[in-house]
Amino acid sequence: MGFIYWTFGYRKIIKGFICKKIQKHAIFTHDLLRLANKIELVLTEEQEEWLDEISTFNLNARYDNYKQDFQKKCTKEYTTEKIYRVENIRLWLMNQL
Repeated sequence: MGFIYWTFGYRKIIKGFICKKIQKHAIFTHDLLRLANKIELVLTEEQEEWLDEISTFNLNARYDNYKQDFQKKCTKEYTTEKIYRVENIRLWLMNQL
């Protein structure tokens, strides 16, 4: 499931911001919104919702009880929409560097 790789990438980007800004290791969490709040990123409500949703991809891809339900939801249309939105968040995050 490619969705989990988005969570890895965003977590690395945000944790890199944390290390750069506060000169310490980032907290251990998969919660992207919590990490973003640690460095006081100014987020729109939509961006907050997206970071929350991207965080759920980690659970959905890793744990069997979530995985089957998530796979049923991943139609071509669903996946295309997520790719578009996730790419917009990635570009925005990279511009925050």
